[in-house]
Amino acid sequence: QQERMQQKGIKPLYTIQEGENKIIIKLNEPKKVNTRFGERIVFDIVDDKGEERALMVSTNSSLIRALLPILKRAVDNGKKEVAISIIRVGKGISTRYSVKQL
Repeated sequence: QQERMQQKGIKPLYTIQEGENKIIIKLNEPKKVNTRFGERIVFDIVDDKGEERALMVSTNSSLIRALLPILKRAVDNGKKEVAISIIRVGKGISTRYSVKQL
């Protein structure tokens, strides 16, 4: 999957680990990608190690519903990027996310 995404001009993918993940989302236009699992939105981010990566989120995910209000507020305030903390609990279908702006 990483190779296919890089062929489409998408940076290496960021994997949200269990626990707290601090990232900076760049507020440029996100890309929409169709995968075999459905439509995904790809955001350009900088991870906690300072590496530029891509965060791929399903349009049906609870994570996207938590991210959109924070991103909209940042865009409305004229920001170019927003620092957030994503806390991931659980695995598979029981995964839950908590998102807050830093």
